[in-house]
Amino acid sequence: MKTILVFANGAPVEADLIATLRYDLLYCADGGATQAMALGLKPDLIAGDLDSIDHETLKQAELSGIPLRRFPRDKDLTDLELCLLEAVKLTPFQILIVGALGLRVDQHLSNLLLLTRPQFNGIRIGVIDTHQSIWILRAGESIELIGKQGDLLSIIPVSERVLGVNADGTFWPLKAAALELGDSRTVSNVFLGSCVRVSISSGLCLIIHIAPT
Repeated sequence: MKTILVFANGAPVEADLIATLRYDLLYCADGGATQAMALGLKPDLIAGDLDSIDHETLKQAELSGIPLRRFPRDKDLTDLELCLLEAVKLTPFQILIVGALGLRVDQHLSNLLLLTRPQFNGIRIGVIDTHQSIWILRAGESIELIGKQGDLLSIIPVSERVLGVNADGTFWPLKAAALELGDSRTVSNVFLGSCVRVSISSGLCLIIHIAPT
């Protein structure tokens, strides 16, 4: 049951965050390798068209024998999606993505919506940031989030309807609730204690756990 950590080429990733994560393999999407190797990490694979990786980092990777999966620049998929599809080939239990959030709204949204792709069905996959984590929840699934009292929970529908939504351990509990795409009533719920559990019976939603600074 492998966990693969994937570095995207987005917002800077803090060393303290990486120190809290447990993983078996490290994959990097193109320029994500520049960040990872600057932190002293050695990727198990670098994938993408390799147009954003720093030249010196690429040279170091080649000298170190790090496997490179190079794609044409004229491609249909983002480097992150290509890297994730390489990770899926190993049928991991979990994929953790760092560096996926940033200033560009188009890339930010694209990276989050990648989690909804059917290729990742059956895999626990999420985007991890210093103060927040974003997970995909599919029909019939549940997730347990560990945090602290006062943390925030948002449930964002990404399918037309999400049914049977349950949230336990929150200030505003949910029981068999129904949500529609665009609903905002499940934004900024609050942890009552250290554990929250969310489940749905149908549909697709993003589960966002925010630990305020």
